Amino acid sequence: ILTTAGLMAVLLLVLYWQLQIHVDTIHDRSLTSQAHDIARHIKRVPGGTLSLDLPEELSAAYTDATSGYIFQVRNRSNAVLFASSGGATALNELARNDRHQADYSLLTPPSQPKIFAASIPVTGDFGDLVVRVGQGEDHGDVLVDELLEEFIRNVGWVLPLILALFFIVNLVTVKRSLAPIKTMSAMAENIGPADSKTLPESDLPDEIRPLVRAVNSAFV
Repeated sequence: ILTTAGLMAVLLLVLYWQLQIHVDTIHDRSLTSQAHDIARHIKRVPGGTLSLDLPEELSAAYTDATSGYIFQVRNRSNAVLFASSGGATALNELARNDRHQADYSLLTPPSQPKIFAASIPVTGDFGDLVVRVGQGEDHGDVLVDELLEEFIRNVGWVLPLILALFFIVNLVTVKRSLAPIKTMSAMAENIGPADSKTLPESDLPDEIRPLVRAVNSAFV
């Protein structure tokens, strides 16, 4: 029981640790995909200026202030070129990204839900830009299907391993527990009516020792 309880505790800790890793990874992937979706619709128009023409579905999500999805598009001078409804001012908390690599953060605006945010450098016909995107933590249900699939694929192998380990540990434990009983049985077979031998009571399971003690008392 103690061995099984210990292994189950270890299993739960491993699963929790893996779950946290995959949740963070999926949030990062989702934000990166979000940024690149926006970047695909940035165009340079005649005259050299930039335009952003989002499809209706994306535009509706970013126009709705209650959707939890926000974005900003900034140039390398850190000026805001485009932004979602309300200017996505929560994203102003992100540090300027000059490293040419994705930067992920968890924002905690006062009196508002936490925001998973990212600053993603993008390059294209429009030049070098940075797309800042954010997703409210109350939209975790969007990731459930992907999370479960990712989690089962990467952690599912642990369960058969644990079950096999349970079987081996229990088999070894039972065999070791029964070994003294088998030895005791062989010794008892060799005791005759005239013998004064008694059976050793050491190295026995607690459940068997009273029985051996009772048998020994019968030989006295």
